[in-house]
Amino acid sequence: MWLHLRDRHQLLQRRPRLLHIAPEHCIRDALAANPALRYVSVDMYDPAVDRAADLTALPFRDESFDFAICSHVLEHIEDDRAAMEELFRVLVPGGRAVVMVPIEMDRPQTYEDSSIDSAAGRNEAFGHPYHVRVCGADYPDRLRQAGFTVRLIFSRSMAPHMRRFWRINKTVLFDCRKP
Repeated sequence: MWLHLRDRHQLLQRRPRLLHIAPEHCIRDALAANPALRYVSVDMYDPAVDRAADLTALPFRDESFDFAICSHVLEHIEDDRAAMEELFRVLVPGGRAVVMVPIEMDRPQTYEDSSIDSAAGRNEAFGHPYHVRVCGADYPDRLRQAGFTVRLIFSRSMAPHMRRFWRINKTVLFDCRKP
């Protein structure tokens, strides 16, 4: 994620309005300290963020941000489509969002079952007590349905020695753009 943000989007060399959802401390600290960014972090539970907010009902005007980061959040949200629509709404035309979810690309369809509502049941069905789905190869279509154009960035395209150097697993980033 950090390499993609730094190298592909060159976030540290521009002055975008950046929305960071449920920020990872290591990335948040680097971004928030940069005076070139107009940085806003949101989370429902973390008191260290700038704004307490639900991703399905963000407290920002339309077209408030140039860029958004949403890593390992959507798999926790029951109405992930509403969250994607909110992300789309708050981005300016041409705005970008980098989205990451745990994904099983060999699974054709995303698996979800709203009747599974206990932590133990979710852990058994989805591999984590707070996940509400297992994302499959169709998951980028949800982002497209929200209005985004989506480009998949596969870590496997990175040289194996660089993946080892950076300790990167086989992951997929969704590089989303609002037309």
